[in-house]
Amino acid sequence: MGLWNLGLTLLAKIVYPGNSRVLSDASPSELAEYGMLLLRIGATNEADTLLHRVDVTKAPEALQYRALVSMTRWEFEKAIPDLNRFLGTKPPAYAALVGRVNLALAHVESGHFEHAGKILAETIQTSLAEGHKRMLCSSLAYRAQLFIQERNFEAAKRDIEMGEQYLESAKTGDRLLFLKWKLILDGLEEESTVPLKDLRQRALDNRSWEDVRLADLYSLRIKFDISQFLHLIFGTPYQGFRERIFAEMNKTSDRSVYYLGPKNAPRMDLHTGQIDQAEKIYRLLPAGGKCHQLLEILLRDFYHPLRIAGIFSELFRGEHFDPSSSPDRVHAIINRTRAWLRENKIPVEIREFHGFYTLLINSDFSFRIHLERRSVDIMNLHFERLQSSLPERSFTASEARNKLKLARQTIQRIINWGIEQGLLERKGEGKKVSYHFASTARKVA
Repeated sequence: MGLWNLGLTLLAKIVYPGNSRVLSDASPSELAEYGMLLLRIGATNEADTLLHRVDVTKAPEALQYRALVSMTRWEFEKAIPDLNRFLGTKPPAYAALVGRVNLALAHVESGHFEHAGKILAETIQTSLAEGHKRMLCSSLAYRAQLFIQERNFEAAKRDIEMGEQYLESAKTGDRLLFLKWKLILDGLEEESTVPLKDLRQRALDNRSWEDVRLADLYSLRIKFDISQFLHLIFGTPYQGFRERIFAEMNKTSDRSVYYLGPKNAPRMDLHTGQIDQAEKIYRLLPAGGKCHQLLEILLRDFYHPLRIAGIFSELFRGEHFDPSSSPDRVHAIINRTRAWLRENKIPVEIREFHGFYTLLINSDFSFRIHLERRSVDIMNLHFERLQSSLPERSFTASEARNKLKLARQTIQRIINWGIEQGLLERKGEGKKVSYHFASTARKVA
């Protein structure tokens, strides 16, 4: 029914009793359902963590939910083993059908067309025989997608036409389920981007964010444009989709930095939070603070705005989303960031649209965005400075203080954090203690 917050509120009393931050001994099925609700509201990180704690021998549905987390991140290959394990538990007939349809999609997106085609033929036959119109529509849409990938346009048209006949009675609510593939097919056959522009606008109107991304990809296949190509690459945080872009376009990019906004405008480096000084002096945003983190989070994906829960999941990693208190914490940071933007007369807006939040540049300002994103929390930024100041060598706490010009307590916190993260190793005892970077130190996320 889409009452996700209500479901979370009810189950939170069981999963986190008494507003505790410690996970209770809720049943595996309760934990699995809670994890799925978290995924629905956009708290993907917490959902993933929670679902991997579920005893799947007692709640096998968690395997399918874990696969959906992977698919949300465009990690379709990763979803396949979980879906196969789920189907291996012999779930009830309809749940098995849903699992098979999801498995087929994972194979389509992974390029396993022959295997996907066999599964879809079975799910279409089963759905027709048993009257499962929603699964029939999904299966036909995924097979049309497969045929388009294989450039078997006539077969794709047949599935689209058949699917449209069932769609209205299926009441899926997905108005773009077949229309998007029809428009993509028209664009490819006509070698025109006009149908793709139509799809893009319809997807925006329907808040179907991934279809906006798809429209841009197929537009590039018809008419290549370097600006749009770079926008799609740097605006897509999913490595799986980036690889698909490179494969379908038969192009790669050696650029590591992208400029979002007018080229000659004042520019913020999204990683450091520093603004290139133009004619105006800005009150600097505290590097690594929550407002800086919020800007970076909102610009990770140019296509898919975030709900409050998704923002919370990134701002407060390791904490659980509480429907009653967590939104207020996020709103407080949004309001502080908006105030900083106003005070500095920076023409950037944090806009809310039907519960989704996005960052918009209204005029003369831009961002320097790095392809490989790294966390901008304060400890990570401090550690990066430590790495760059003392590369490839052992060091003492005193040497770190002299290089970074920070207080003794702060240096010790950075060192302790590095050890906890497995990025630093300690040698010696007492006055002879020194530290050196572990082999994983260059993989700070």
